Amino acid sequence: MKFAALWSVSVLAIAVAGCAPIDDDEPAPPETVLAALQVSCAASQGQRVVTVARDGSGEFKSVQAAINAVAGPALIHIKPGKYKEQLTIDKARNLTLCGDDPKTTILTFDRNVKNGGSLADNASVRVSANDFSAANLTFENSSPLGVGQAVALVASGQHQQFVNCRFVSYQDTLYTKSGTQYFRDSFIQGNTDFVFGAASAVFENCQIHSASQGSAVTAPSTEPGTAYGLVFLGGRLTAASGVPARSVALGRPWRPNGAAAFLNVSLGGHIRPEGWVEMSGNPVRGARFSEYRSTGSGANPGARASGTRQLSDSEAKRYTVSNVLGWTPSYAR
Repeated sequence: MKFAALWSVSVLAIAVAGCAPIDDDEPAPPETVLAALQVSCAASQGQRVVTVARDGSGEFKSVQAAINAVAGPALIHIKPGKYKEQLTIDKARNLTLCGDDPKTTILTFDRNVKNGGSLADNASVRVSANDFSAANLTFENSSPLGVGQAVALVASGQHQQFVNCRFVSYQDTLYTKSGTQYFRDSFIQGNTDFVFGAASAVFENCQIHSASQGSAVTAPSTEPGTAYGLVFLGGRLTAASGVPARSVALGRPWRPNGAAAFLNVSLGGHIRPEGWVEMSGNPVRGARFSEYRSTGSGANPGARASGTRQLSDSEAKRYTVSNVLGWTPSYAR
C-alpha cells in the first residue's frame, strides 16, 4: 500500500489558541499564542479503529494493550485521561494515535537517568515504527526538575508526524534519535538540550519553551552525510519568567557535525547574544548552525558565534519540509 493512502487523516485548520505551557498558573504572554490544527480522529480507508478509555467505555483501558492488539493500518482513539504507562511502538504498522485535546489526553511516565539504562530505555514513549502519526496528545516525562535526563519521547523511525501535541519534561525532553520526523503546531517544554538527536526533523510553527534556566535549546548529533538536521520553520522560542535574560543558547553540538537551523523564528530575550556554544569539546565552528531572518529581542545576528551562518535568501529557499525530510507529510499539506 502506498504511503499517502495511509496518512489521510482529515485535518481542519481552525483559529484556536496554541498549546499553553504546563504551568498554567503562569500564562504565556499574548505573543506566544499559536494557530493550532484540530485533527479529526477519523480513520482513512482501510484503517481499523479502536478506542482506549480509562473508564472502561472503550475497547481497551491501556494504550499499550491497544497498540499490541492491532495489526496493519489502524487508528487508536485515546479518550481524555492521564495514562501512566511506558509505551513502545516498534513495528511498521502504519499506526495513528489520536486524542481529542492535548491538555486532557496525557501519555506520561516517570523514568529518568537515575533509573539506569540508556536515554531510550527511560523514555516515556518510544516510537521506532515507520509511517507513524500522532495528534492532539501530550507526551510527558513527569520526573521532577533536577533529576537530570528524562525523555518524554524518543523517535527513531522514518515518516513520523506529530501535530497539535505537547512534549513536556526538563532535560532531554524530545529525542529525535534517527530517521525523519515532522512536528507541526506543537509545544515543546524543557530546560537543557531538550530538542536533540541525529534525525532529520522539521518543527513548523511550534512553541519551544524554556521552563527553567538551562544551557541550550537544541543539541544535534547529526551525521556528516545528513544535509539538514534539526530545522525550525516559524514559531517562537519563549521562556518562563524566572529564566534570566541572555542565558540560553539556541544550540550546542552533541556530536561534532551537529546541524540546526532557525528560519523566521521569533526568539525571546532569554537567548544568548552569541546564539551557539560548544559542548563536550565539540566546537561551534565545526558544527552546522544557521539562522534566517530571526526576529524578537533574542535576534542578534551581528553578535552570533564565529563559524555560524546567516543564510542568504537563496539558501533559505532550500529549507522546505520536503527537501529536509525527503517526503511530504500529510499534516504539512
